Amino acid sequence: MSKLHATKTPSKKETRKIIYEKLSSALGEYRGELKEKKVARNLKKFSKVLADDIARSARKRNGNTKPSKNKALAKAEHLETAIATN
Repeated sequence: MSKLHATKTPSKKETRKIIYEKLSSALGEYRGELKEKKVARNLKKFSKVLADDIARSARKRNGNTKPSKNKALAKAEHLETAIATN
């Protein structure tokens, strides 16, 4: 069994939905005091930020970080291999 299958974590989208549902149920009493759309919009923004942070920390913990490359450097490497094959 590979490492990916052993530690199955929800995707960012699934995590965001879970966070949104939990926060909206926990803060349901404030929906009457504030405008409904404003509360929903702020919960959506916050759940997105929190899900991104959770996913980032999970990647660090599992060692699945991708090395960042400069786009120009990657393009130059691609061109070098294309020239070398011709």
